[in-house]
Amino acid sequence: MNKYMKLMCAIGCVMLCAGTGYSDAWENLPTWKMGANPCVPDEIEGIFRDTPLDARGPLEDKLIAALTATNATHDAKQYCCRMLQRLGTDKCVPALARLLDDPETSHNARLALERMPRSEAAGAALRSALGSAPDAVKVGILGSLAALHDEKAVPQVKTLASGGNQDLASAAISALGGIGGKASLDALKSVKAPDALKTIYQDALLACAESVGAADAAGLYNSIYAAPAGKAQRAAALRGLVKTDEAKACGLVVEILKGNDTFMRRTALRSVTIDKGEALTRAVAAALAGLSPENQPGVIVALANRGDHAALQSVMTCLKSDAAPVRDAAMAAIGKLGDAGDVGTLLDLAKTEAKALDAIASLPDAAVDDALIKALQAGTAPEATVKALTMRNCTRAAPAFIKLIPSATPEVKAAAWKGLRSLASEPDLEPMIKLVGGIKNVEEQDLAAVAVKDSFARQPDKQKSLEALSRNYASAAEPAKLLILEIAQITGGPQALTVVRGAMEKKNKALYDKALRLLAAWPGRDAAPDLLQAAGNAPDDVGKLLALGGYIRIIGLD
Repeated sequence: MNKYMKLMCAIGCVMLCAGTGYSDAWENLPTWKMGANPCVPDEIEGIFRDTPLDARGPLEDKLIAALTATNATHDAKQYCCRMLQRLGTDKCVPALARLLDDPETSHNARLALERMPRSEAAGAALRSALGSAPDAVKVGILGSLAALHDEKAVPQVKTLASGGNQDLASAAISALGGIGGKASLDALKSVKAPDALKTIYQDALLACAESVGAADAAGLYNSIYAAPAGKAQRAAALRGLVKTDEAKACGLVVEILKGNDTFMRRTALRSVTIDKGEALTRAVAAALAGLSPENQPGVIVALANRGDHAALQSVMTCLKSDAAPVRDAAMAAIGKLGDAGDVGTLLDLAKTEAKALDAIASLPDAAVDDALIKALQAGTAPEATVKALTMRNCTRAAPAFIKLIPSATPEVKAAAWKGLRSLASEPDLEPMIKLVGGIKNVEEQDLAAVAVKDSFARQPDKQKSLEALSRNYASAAEPAKLLILEIAQITGGPQALTVVRGAMEKKNKALYDKALRLLAAWPGRDAAPDLLQAAGNAPDDVGKLLALGGYIRIIGLD
């Protein structure tokens, strides 16, 4: 029964929509009320979607007709105004103008007029309403005139800005700032704002400054900065001065950076970070050495983010600071401001400052890699240079690392092998495996083995890389042979199996045992015949059992 009732209700709703004029929503629009007949706005929305932009003129006519109908409801008027925001032209201005004096409809009518910024008629309608509307409505009209930047309204707005109604005066002052231009600026200068409206008045001046010439704007910014303004207004005035009176602003910024006003310091640092200009860079960089150690790091960071190479030398002097935060900030800044010409200085610093390597790693200049390779070949700070090249992921440095290793100190050798783990490419594998055979130190052998394995694992063509290593198997020393065998077992395949079989000739017990263990753990079934043979002829029972276990494992893979 419940399902039947729900179905009947749904059918009834459809019939109700049809019976109340769903097909003629325009006729029903004037008397429409919110929630009474949702079909009306739904159908009109559909018509708008289906009508091309250049063919919507008749739709505006229908909206005007509904808006001016004698029986139009409040909801219908609001809906028509909202739709006219999307396509209204001068044609609808008279209809909208009738609604501006009414507190219930003024807001929606104003929004539609605001969407017509090039319409002289829209501005004229708002100016007319500003003289006749109730005070409560005038506040909104002032906002609309500001949105339209209607300079013709300035005389009327100026009168209200000087009036005794504080709410209206506040809105009028803000409107003058929004309208902008020389006329608004002159009007604002003639207004004597009470103390309660000082902040609003200064905000209006700041807004007006954006639309006048640099000379007028600089005068405004200077007066606001010097006046007992709020912090936000002084901050905005400082940023404005940087753009319009850089010479004056540079001195103010430096003065603020030396002080302890946290709010204004943040503003000055933001200006140093964002606002362009060579004079500001030079002024702040020159003042850097004279700032307190507490204030220097923030300024250094701002100069680094500014990205102006002209600040580099001043930042570098801070590397000698006794304060670690200053040195750290300077080091990081050099990584953003420096170039290839600073590599030597940073390598020298790396002997005592670990973060110098971070600075080198972040240098954006592409020529830095070449400078580092050249320094490595010249023997300049080899350990730091190797680490820096590794941090920069300079794959071109791998051959230089390989050439350096035989005669290097243990520390440099360790750094070079660690670097090769991530830098070596397929052509580097052969010279690396040749080096492995001559290593006597156990720790270095371990580092080299890891480097070769990791480098091999990164290569896209494993079989080609294994072929390069296999060519060196016969002439390689035992440590290198053992390593090649391990890599062969990891790779698998016919070529790898051939390499391991070569080690099963029993002439070298260490190689035979290694090959047998690797064969027992072979990843494919192709090692089964070799294991079966080894199970019968291995030199000892341990080998035979190992081979037999491997064979049983492999035949059970399926």
